[in-house]
Amino acid sequence: MRPLRYEVRRGPTPDGSAGGTCVAPSVATLAGLLAIGFLAAGCSSGASSAAEIGLGPDRPVVGACRVLTLADIAPATNQTPPVSCRSPHTAVTISVGGFLRSRVTNANLSDGTLGNDALKRCTASWRRTVGGDTATQDLSVVGLAYYLPTSAELSKGARWYRCDLVIGGQDGMRLRDLPAHVAGLLDGPLPDSLRACRTAPDFQSGHQVACSRPHVLRAVGTTSLPDRISYPGKAALKAASAKGCLPVVRRWLKGKDDGGIAYQWPDANGWRLLGDRTATCWTVTTD
Repeated sequence: MRPLRYEVRRGPTPDGSAGGTCVAPSVATLAGLLAIGFLAAGCSSGASSAAEIGLGPDRPVVGACRVLTLADIAPATNQTPPVSCRSPHTAVTISVGGFLRSRVTNANLSDGTLGNDALKRCTASWRRTVGGDTATQDLSVVGLAYYLPTSAELSKGARWYRCDLVIGGQDGMRLRDLPAHVAGLLDGPLPDSLRACRTAPDFQSGHQVACSRPHVLRAVGTTSLPDRISYPGKAALKAASAKGCLPVVRRWLKGKDDGGIAYQWPDANGWRLLGDRTATCWTVTTD
């Protein structure tokens, strides 16, 4: 899995503005759950210690199950009610965290700062939960959805984010029902039922499916990219991906005819925020 959204996620603001003022400075705040919090300009830090307890209203619960659909993946917020985990469900909450009150400003919500914080922490929780190595994770259709509070919840003091594990949700793939247990889902060899394939030989048409379904493009491996601090740019990463993926695909083909090669590389946000330095290698095949 490449995380579903490397692009900047802009959350709702309580008043719909994009100013830099503090959000609801008098309401209950967090207990400092994020280590990187800072005091925003103009925000008061005079709240009592009692006001620093809790994540605000409607805090999600770890282990809650929901029936999400593909349409629920992209929005920044989600209010789908939980269902019994004994019934079919497509998402389970694997982590819930929170932000310092001083960071929950209209500016940080509208420019994607808090969304990026949530993505980074949810991705780490996702990797710990599913197990397997990074390559297995990048090649799978097991995905991540993450959410911020709604405008109404923020206005009431909500300071949380929610991390959900899903199967599917990427590149047009419908969500699948989850198994009873998701911890260690990617430990061991990656089965075709969880490996990423596509229904078209390119990334401009078709959609992603599990390799247990009919397909013409299969993710067969990953290759490391140059570990530079600054983002190298599309042209440099395309060239590095092509060079690194060629031997990966050839090893997988084991002498079979080369039907074609494709590759994916991280965008600027994934490079800088998540430290993604790998390309995913694909080959044209119905196997």
